[in-house]
This record gives sequence, structure tokens and C-alpha cells, in this order.
Amino acid sequence: MRPKNFNVHDLISNLNGSCNTINEELPYGMDEEDLTEEDRAVINETIFECDTCGWWYDIEEMNESEGGENICSDCKNSE
Repeated sequence: MRPKNFNVHDLISNLNGSCNTINEELPYGMDEEDLTEEDRAVINETIFECDTCGWWYDIEEMNESEGGENICSDCKNSE
């Protein structure tokens, strides 16, 4: 259940620089299905989860791997 005071920017702040899942950072009782399309859009415009290492980064650090995955600069340099 989505709390009335849920703030997607707090979620983004908690995820960025971590390898936690979205569900791990959501408030108690809330799960990923409770996110709105607007929440998802804000997340996708701000941060991304590296498909290789699983850490969350600012969107500016997103690269595309040779296989077409979204990866961080560190993983791109390791290819």
C-alpha cells in the first residue's frame, strides 16, 4: 500500500550509489507494483541500474554495452 507521504525523490536518493532493489528501499508495506507510471518515469529519467554490476547510477553515467544492455562507465571500461 502506497503511503500518502511517499516521495519518489527519496527513493531515488536511497537507491543511487547502492546495489539495493527498489523493493528494499520502499516504505514498509509498499511494493514495486504500488509505483505509478509517473514514479517510474522520474526514476528512469534520473537513475539506472547497471545490467552488469547491479549498482544504481545517475543517468548521465549510462552507457550501452556491445550486447545492448545499460551499463555503468566502470563496466564499460572493463569490456
